[in-house]
Amino acid sequence: MPKTKSRHERQLSTQDGNDSRKVTICRWVVEAVNGHIKTQFRQLRNQYSNVAARKLKEEFRIACALLNAFGARFTDHVLVNQMVNEINLKQYAPNPLSETVIQNNLNLRRVQFQTIDAAIGLEDFPVLTKDDIIIKALGTYQIAQARSYYGEHIKRNGVYEIQVCRDDGGLFLENLWLLRAKIDSRHAGNRTYFVYILINNGMQGRDKLEGHYCSCIVGKRTLGCCSHIMSVIWFLGWARHQNVFPLPPALFLDTIIVRHDVENEANDEF
Repeated sequence: MPKTKSRHERQLSTQDGNDSRKVTICRWVVEAVNGHIKTQFRQLRNQYSNVAARKLKEEFRIACALLNAFGARFTDHVLVNQMVNEINLKQYAPNPLSETVIQNNLNLRRVQFQTIDAAIGLEDFPVLTKDDIIIKALGTYQIAQARSYYGEHIKRNGVYEIQVCRDDGGLFLENLWLLRAKIDSRHAGNRTYFVYILINNGMQGRDKLEGHYCSCIVGKRTLGCCSHIMSVIWFLGWARHQNVFPLPPALFLDTIIVRHDVENEANDEF
């Protein structure tokens, strides 16, 4: 089972977050197979009555036998070995950036951070490939969520704003600079998470991502990253370098939803 925070904690510890990520990686295979069975057999995705439930196990075994005989097999991702190496390398790694952010109250500091348009700046942020991003996220789930977070971000500000701190007052070593972003929560409309990414200009490619931290519940983990962090990495490292700039998902819904305040103002004119 994934870890849960205690009653008085706001976040999981780094180790608990890493352990939870390992659990969800294993559980994904189980859920994917269950979803595939329900997709292929309508009866298994419907509710069973008490009388029919007695034959559920037998019918489930028949369905699995049919898929084993005639269905497509699940195969490992082509990057599975690199992702396993990443897990072995970072499953017990600490997160010193989280301690620095918390101890120095960087969420409340404004003077050291300069706001810029991410689409035209940050030339020293590493350019990443799709494989780099998948290995960094240890899968594709966070990448799928990243585009939605990006869409909400630009809807609110019109541009993708990023805050950069290059004069840190001695908090970090030479060649290191800090990036910060504010990402709205998908679950609570009044909640905003602070995302921090530490960049090492002395490295190349994916290795330039020295560390990351988010103020969400799993934001301290070093094994992969949360969707808020991935939304920034996905945009700055890959999406903005593509010839076709990504559009927010379900953008057409913004033109068909009726705003009550505008509708009432229109009625008042008559």
